[in-house]
Amino acid sequence: MHITSASQGSGSIHPPQPLSFEALPNELKQTIADDILNRLLWQPEAGGPEVFVGNAALAAQLARQVAASAAIKALWVAADVPSFRRAVDAIDSAPQEYKSQCWQAAWHALMAFASANAKAPVVEAMLAHMLEHLPENPALRLRQLRRATAFLQRKAGVGWSLSSATTILRRCAEYPDLSPGLWHRLLELQLLHMSYHPSAYRHWRIAMTAGLAAAQFSQLTLLGDCVRRDPVEPTPRALRGLLARIERIADPAIRLTLFGVLESRAMWQRRLRPEFADVQREVHQAMLKLTDPALRPRVLEIVPFQEGHAERDTLLQELAAMPPLAAMAVLDRQFLNFAPDAEGMDLLRQCVDALLERSRNAAETHPALLHKLAIASRQLGDEALRLHIAARVLQESAALGAADRLTVLTIRHTASWPGDALRPDWESAQRAALAATSDLLRQAKAACAARPLMLAMTNALGLQDSRDAVLQAQRAALSLFEPERQAELLDDIAFQCVVDPLAMEEEHTLQLIEDCGRLPFYLRPRLLDTLGYLCSDPESPGATQLAALQQRTRQERQAWIDLPPPGGIARPSSHGEPPCR
Repeated sequence: MHITSASQGSGSIHPPQPLSFEALPNELKQTIADDILNRLLWQPEAGGPEVFVGNAALAAQLARQVAASAAIKALWVAADVPSFRRAVDAIDSAPQEYKSQCWQAAWHALMAFASANAKAPVVEAMLAHMLEHLPENPALRLRQLRRATAFLQRKAGVGWSLSSATTILRRCAEYPDLSPGLWHRLLELQLLHMSYHPSAYRHWRIAMTAGLAAAQFSQLTLLGDCVRRDPVEPTPRALRGLLARIERIADPAIRLTLFGVLESRAMWQRRLRPEFADVQREVHQAMLKLTDPALRPRVLEIVPFQEGHAERDTLLQELAAMPPLAAMAVLDRQFLNFAPDAEGMDLLRQCVDALLERSRNAAETHPALLHKLAIASRQLGDEALRLHIAARVLQESAALGAADRLTVLTIRHTASWPGDALRPDWESAQRAALAATSDLLRQAKAACAARPLMLAMTNALGLQDSRDAVLQAQRAALSLFEPERQAELLDDIAFQCVVDPLAMEEEHTLQLIEDCGRLPFYLRPRLLDTLGYLCSDPESPGATQLAALQQRTRQERQAWIDLPPPGGIARPSSHGEPPCR
């Protein structure tokens, strides 16, 4: 990075003179080094310890950042459980003021390892070690427990013992004043645990965790009772007893979670014994008593509005109280639950028309709502209403910008949608939107202007006879973006080609592999995985090129791992995306 200064004499202006990083005030150097360090938490390869190589004096001046950077790199390069354990243990030796960043990097490294198709027992062993070596500082320790909870909720599944869920609960129970939100997430995590291991003894052991408050113990016990599978099937009376216990819980969010568990169990029993249908309806009625605005959309997504449901009469008012997209989510889940008679279809038409009128005033979310509405309407068996909705969406889309219009209109046709009468107009508008978006993308000079156009055209890759033109326009615009954004966009493009491979040609695959090869090695792995689905034939040119790029990527990463210990700091790059004007 060069910092320039200009001096003005009598009648002349001297050109700016660059200042070296070494000449900067120490406080500014420390700030820049801290900024570099913070960027390493997600991608240390982008400028890890090697950015400190080359200047021993600076390395000594910035020794604390150098040490933290080395600790972060060790977490990311760990290839197995023993090396990861050593890297976690080494966090204790990191400078005190950077331990928080080191722990954050540890979670990012674990997530990356888990996302790289690692086996569940290996990832779980790494997580278990982290949980047994949490920092002593109470606030920093609690922050790691929150991250551990989020990690397990996202990654745990088949093949996990989920003993880590019990460890997290035990560690959190050491805090007498857990926030309601964290306790709710812990309950959801235990629900995941219990669902994979539905034995009463396991549930009893979890509920007996030391340090739990009386209300927490009661809720955890109730969760186990709702989930567990006994040798003797439950009776409707037993499930009604659980329902009564749930209704006594004060926290409405926790009530909704437990209602959902009980509703699923009643639905399962209903398949075997019809009398459980009454229990399921009673759970629905209990859900409908939840009026918290933050929970109400979720309630209305779950409870089916079928013929005879009293709440159908208030649905218009209920939807009007929600943001348009939240109301659309409810309708999306309920489209098939409206009675197929004239009265039910008329109510759905009223809901849709009222929602469109409100959505028009919410410009930021209006295109997304139109797109979701068009997709949802394809489920309808009522031809007249299906055509009405498609016509309204087409009409509303005419007022949108080219990219939004293309996104709304890029929808896979079905045999009956949008209908023979409307299909020519729809396809004509679709082609016009694609042409306008392509023109705007060719004219774009900055990434912020090009990004929405790129995303809209990615959706259009599935249109017949358009893939080559769309792909070439997108590839030509990639240079407007920073490498990180290029990688994201290319992965979106490749994934869309995987989803709809009919118009894919070998040349397209080779072009995407070539674009991937231009990225820094650390930005390629996810895209390489996606491209692998386009190279299913091992004898194809694409498969050969992909294998070569995978090998090169491994070699480049190994070269980074093998870099010598840090000795100085390099100047940060001054390059960036051009400003959007």
